[in-house]
Amino acid sequence: MRSFFLALVVIGAVGATQYRGERPPEL
Repeated sequence: MRSFFLALVVIGAVGATQYRGERPPEL
């Protein structure tokens, strides 16, 4: 389930940017 792992990575990255108060990377 590579797509599931990739989804977790994306969600984690977006969550990290939100936590630091920065804009999420534009896809």
